Amino acid sequence: MCGRYSLRTTKPQEFIARFGSFDGLENPRYNRAPGQAHPAIIDRKKQHLWTSMTWGNSKPKGNPSGSFFPINARSETVIQKKIFKDAIRLGRCLIPADGWFEWQLIETQKYPFFHHLEGHAPFAFAGMRISIEDEAGKQSVFSILTRPASPECLHIHHRAPLILPVEVWETWLSPDLAEKDILQLLQIEQPLVSTYQVGSRVNFTRYDDAALLEPDQGKQSLLF
Repeated sequence: MCGRYSLRTTKPQEFIARFGSFDGLENPRYNRAPGQAHPAIIDRKKQHLWTSMTWGNSKPKGNPSGSFFPINARSETVIQKKIFKDAIRLGRCLIPADGWFEWQLIETQKYPFFHHLEGHAPFAFAGMRISIEDEAGKQSVFSILTRPASPECLHIHHRAPLILPVEVWETWLSPDLAEKDILQLLQIEQPLVSTYQVGSRVNFTRYDDAALLEPDQGKQSLLF
């Protein structure tokens, strides 16, 4: 799964070259969390635009039948799930990032690890969105698609976010994409991922600074 991620640059060149600049990237962010608004690229009338959306929407207290949209969705079953039916067909989006956090369970403790690509380069999570109406009014919310973790980080967690390479960004956003093509993109080959242990401050959303990404000398990860 993916429960926290980072986007440290305010000028991700690969995105700006294709979609222009975005005022919502004025500050680096190191600990992006569910329930917060984050930058995304969407299709609107066959134009690809920046916007801000909320990451997931929890079940309203005292109203379990109210609007709900999970922060993650399994790519293997997303087409089959009723809750994602409209989002995966009509609301696909890109979520810019340059790393994410996963927690490894060792005995009774969880230890956070930061995952990134070579050179800490920005990339795009495969996302999907819907519009919901709740106590806060009408808003757009998104979910990040996940996949089985690659061998190099499987010992940390068995799931990982689905990363889309630059060459398919425009295709993923296309409103005319057939279901068979969506399924093909959901199985796209993933880039090599590097990971290292970080400190426990990332567990708390009130912390959002560069020190969160510093390597930690805590308990070593277990490979098996």
